[in-house]
Amino acid sequence: MPAIILCVICLVTTALLAVTNQITYLPRLELEAAALKADQQTLFPNASDFTPVDITAHQTKYPGVTSALVAKSATGVEGVLIRTASRGYGGDVPVLLAFDKSGKILRMKFLSNDETPGLGKKVENQAFFGQFIGKSTDKLFTVKATETDKARIDAVAGATISSRAVTEAINAAASIFKLIAAEVK
Repeated sequence: MPAIILCVICLVTTALLAVTNQITYLPRLELEAAALKADQQTLFPNASDFTPVDITAHQTKYPGVTSALVAKSATGVEGVLIRTASRGYGGDVPVLLAFDKSGKILRMKFLSNDETPGLGKKVENQAFFGQFIGKSTDKLFTVKATETDKARIDAVAGATISSRAVTEAINAAASIFKLIAAEVK
């Protein structure tokens, strides 16, 4: 008898979770879209329109890059917004990057991730990500001292995996930017 009662409780709980998920699905999508729009406006405050760029042909080589948008204002093209991610210590580290028309990194925003609080999350501090701001996409970035052909970035002490993930995500976004740069002008 206790086993039957436990099974009924599990079935009812599962059904309630499924119903709750279904009821909240559309509102969650709307909240995500509103948050993305707010992030876009934060990175390109003067932009009034964000036009998607087709990057599907390049996603096999750069699978972490999920979207590219051309930011436009009344005066013309402001730049490109690229969403990318790379595997860190606690999972993917998604980043939203704003590039100007010449390929210089203007701003960046970290999206929700599961990096270790107090350690891996330090990549979100200005001291780390500020090293990328104002840099051009002409040269890829690295946290390894042995890779002299790339622009050296100082990793966060104790969070090398997270630092490398951010660097790889930015490199993928920079590579995509170079491939779609003609569409930006």
